[in-house]
Amino acid sequence: MGRDGSVAAGYVAAAMVEEFVGARKCRRCKGTGDVVVDSKVASCPSCEGSGQKRPSVTARARASEIPESTFRSTGLNEPFQDMMRRLADLEISALERISRKAS
Repeated sequence: MGRDGSVAAGYVAAAMVEEFVGARKCRRCKGTGDVVVDSKVASCPSCEGSGQKRPSVTARARASEIPESTFRSTGLNEPFQDMMRRLADLEISALERISRKAS
């Protein structure tokens, strides 16, 4: 990688936060998570119903400032995805607590 491991980890962490905070809407469903197929509402296949654009491994490697080949060969995408799921779970949990407190 050519960098100190902690510096590289900092870039990966920053890329995770940027992806989570700056999540963009899916182009196909326009952020709703649903599409109409044969006159029926269905979960959007492009974003799997999340309403958010799914970043590619290439985009994640670029955001982490790590060569894509290194990002792939070291298996960084799987932990990246796991962390994104954990962040989403934490967000939902926090919003549920806020909602309970407000009611």
